[in-house]
Amino acid sequence: MRGAWLGFDTVFDNGGASLVADGTVRAVGRIPAGVPTSGGLLLSIGEVLRDAGIDGDSLEGIAFTLGPGSYTGLRIAVATARGLSAGWGVPLKGVPTLRLLAYGVASDKPVLAAIRARNDEVFAALYASSDPFSPELMPAGVYSGASIGGTAVSHRAVAVGSGRTEIHEPGLAWVRETLDSPESSACAILGSILAAVLGFDPNPEPLYLRGFMQKADAFGR
Repeated sequence: MRGAWLGFDTVFDNGGASLVADGTVRAVGRIPAGVPTSGGLLLSIGEVLRDAGIDGDSLEGIAFTLGPGSYTGLRIAVATARGLSAGWGVPLKGVPTLRLLAYGVASDKPVLAAIRARNDEVFAALYASSDPFSPELMPAGVYSGASIGGTAVSHRAVAVGSGRTEIHEPGLAWVRETLDSPESSACAILGSILAAVLGFDPNPEPLYLRGFMQKADAFGR
């Protein structure tokens, strides 16, 4: 990881921002409880920049959770990232939420990353390992909680994410719950890794995976 990266998240329970410089976490800020995400995110970003003593226009890059996740949270993340990029002249890298979840498990085995959606559904993907460039064994999409546990078990996968409340496959091995909410510093680190190989995102868009009113069965899952 080269230079200083700002990473922020509006998807997970411990959302907020982090400043990581040359692979070392320099500052972490949370979105304050009871504060709207839009204002709270900017507060946490300002906090980590002050604590790290770094100006925004000196950043190497800005990484943020791209989705899937809540519609409101993703729109705020993308709008904030675009605004900061325009003001500071700093490039952006959106980090897919499911890849970020899998990355935190640090497993050579297949990893099922699953985020609770609604109506007993999950946003999920099955990856060959935690490596951020590992192939998808099951593509990222919207699934019913009952439909994917068996597939993960057949691949001897470990599983991570808030989707554990919707997936009730008894043979599925879940990692500890603390890994269900990655730190925003992990977003900064993974964003720098992805950007080094894939390049930056000039015009990022939220990764919703479905329309607002679509259900999982519309995807044939």
